[in-house]
Amino acid sequence: MHWASTNLVMIMTTAGSSLLHASLREERGALQRYHTRIEDTLPTSFASSLKEKKLAAVAGGHQSLAKAIWCLETVGESQDVFIEAFADMKAGLFESAWVKLEQCDIVLHQLRPHFAEINDRFGIRHMTVHLRQFQELYPYTFGISPAFVFREVECSICSARLYLRPTCEHVSGEIYDGEMCGPIITNAELIEISLVENPSQKYSVIFPFGDEDPRLAHLKHVCEILGSPWTAWTYERETRTRHFGSDRRIRLTDECPCGSRETFGQCECPKELTFPHFEIAVGNETAFDPWGQPGSRRK
Repeated sequence: MHWASTNLVMIMTTAGSSLLHASLREERGALQRYHTRIEDTLPTSFASSLKEKKLAAVAGGHQSLAKAIWCLETVGESQDVFIEAFADMKAGLFESAWVKLEQCDIVLHQLRPHFAEINDRFGIRHMTVHLRQFQELYPYTFGISPAFVFREVECSICSARLYLRPTCEHVSGEIYDGEMCGPIITNAELIEISLVENPSQKYSVIFPFGDEDPRLAHLKHVCEILGSPWTAWTYERETRTRHFGSDRRIRLTDECPCGSRETFGQCECPKELTFPHFEIAVGNETAFDPWGQPGSRRK
């Protein structure tokens, strides 16, 4: 089955044929041209137009159309935050980019039960694969894990108080009137904070040296090689060791290359630097399959 005005394979979604509604043609087209937006996010007119159309759909009782509009809004949000994350890494704002990559992952997770596509016409598969790869290039594993007791929780749709037993007809994660239902915590008590390895909430990963950590320099280099957040790529990683104890270019008063921030003369490290080495395979998104044979290789 094909789109009425193109040769694209139809998108399958729980919003059904409403996603192909003629009134949404302009917004669909803008989202499908995602690969042309290397640095620019969607214009404000995109969100305002969809908001107006969603209000009209809800007022007319067209729940399927309202849900389709929510899907397009969410796809646009994921594209924008992915573009912003890439721009931040390229600018050396690594901590901000880390948060945005996690935000993109959360948005795609919310979208997944309601929207699935064929041929990656909206870049969803690309973002899902490549945000993971960017996260894997970060050297951090430790983070803060807070524990809470939720005293009061209410439904985001009807504000009903939620208990162990259902108290309203709304299902968390489902779309009502073009909005996702979820629990809103109105009263919580912090019990403890723990330091854990690989925390489930990546927001809490610790950046001990902020954006100045020398172990993050390769991320900026990768983004410079790619040029666009929509360039397909994959990588191979290995560990290399460089001995610098007899390197005459390093003076005793220089900062030690091991990253300790001590002077070379005072640092007690074994005077060798073990570092990750990445070999990046880069290709054009339309011709390069990240699960198949890579295109060109860059180090």
